[in-house]
Amino acid sequence: MELLESVFNHLVLPPDIPGSQDADLDDIARNILERLVRATTVAQNVTEESPWKDAYQSLQHSFGICIELNDGSLERRRLLSHLQDLAPGQVLILYANEQNAGLLIRRNIQ
Repeated sequence: MELLESVFNHLVLPPDIPGSQDADLDDIARNILERLVRATTVAQNVTEESPWKDAYQSLQHSFGICIELNDGSLERRRLLSHLQDLAPGQVLILYANEQNAGLLIRRNIQ
């Protein structure tokens, strides 16, 4: 199955669900995140109001960090570095393939 078809199957529940798990889950997740980064870039460029521009920029930043942190195995050093640099209101997005679960870490605004 080609990557685009796999990405589509993960974003939209198709009528015929594949009978087995995709072998390239990391590539699929990365492709979806890259699409989200591009979408937030487009939204940011067409938005004139500052609060929305800031929100799209924050989302784009979070998705970029998510790509870095979830590339292969989660490394403690990189995670700690991003946790220390986490600004108020920013979000870290972590994904656990084995549990098919996501974790959002957000620093409270002080």
